[in-house]
Amino acid sequence: MSSHINIENDIMSIPHYAIHKHGVIAGFFGPFRFLSNFYALENGVCLDEIYYPSVECAYQAAKWPYNQREQFLNITASDAKKLGKMAPNFNSKKWNKEKVTLMAALCRQKFVNNPKREHSLA
Repeated sequence: MSSHINIENDIMSIPHYAIHKHGVIAGFFGPFRFLSNFYALENGVCLDEIYYPSVECAYQAAKWPYNQREQFLNITASDAKKLGKMAPNFNSKKWNKEKVTLMAALCRQKFVNNPKREHSLA
């Protein structure tokens, strides 16, 4: 069983293993794993002159003061997500204004800095 979604007028098949309730994508698996923000990158992504192993690690590190972000360098993306929830003096109002711009920049970097093309969707 597969479903279809329309992304900017391009029909794309969603593999059965990526479908969750009501056709919502639950994550990126199998040959699509590289699309996940949890995917460990060969060259990482840079945030404030520090290179992180995944988009998720950089994203969660951004919630912490600069001098405490080193703890995100050698952990998994799942652990980074948990640690991000414990950020000291977290300002959710400020974060909500900045998070989409930050994620977009990190995702762009992900594909520019890690241009391996063996991850083909074709």
